[in-house]
Amino acid sequence: MLENLLDEIQDNVVSTDIDNRAFNEEQSYERKSDQRKLTEIDILKAQVNKLELRNKRYKDNTELRRGLAILFTITINAWLFAVFLILLTNTKTLKLSDSVLITLLTTTTIQVLGMMYVILKNLFPSRKDKNNPNTTT
Repeated sequence: MLENLLDEIQDNVVSTDIDNRAFNEEQSYERKSDQRKLTEIDILKAQVNKLELRNKRYKDNTELRRGLAILFTITINAWLFAVFLILLTNTKTLKLSDSVLITLLTTTTIQVLGMMYVILKNLFPSRKDKNNPNTTT
């Protein structure tokens, strides 16, 4: 096996002097170790790049989640305010029936709880969430 490695070393020297040949083999080994070091450095650079991209993705996801949470919070508050106005003006101007009011309050409650559930589930995913491939188990 060692002999095969020695056979693969290319000899660029014209003369067949044994000293020159040994010197060239030594030079070749040094270049290969330099190449290994360069390869290791390239691998480390690639790993750093991968980690930087992963951190950027997590940062972008966090900013997106924060923005959606703010949007949902504003939407929930606006919807609750609209329902509150409907309830206040119902006796004087709207005069909606009891079944319509019950339906409005029920759907509003379900929507508010559902949106809050979605917000909290996405902001704080469980570690064993199989639907989200980004979480670790």
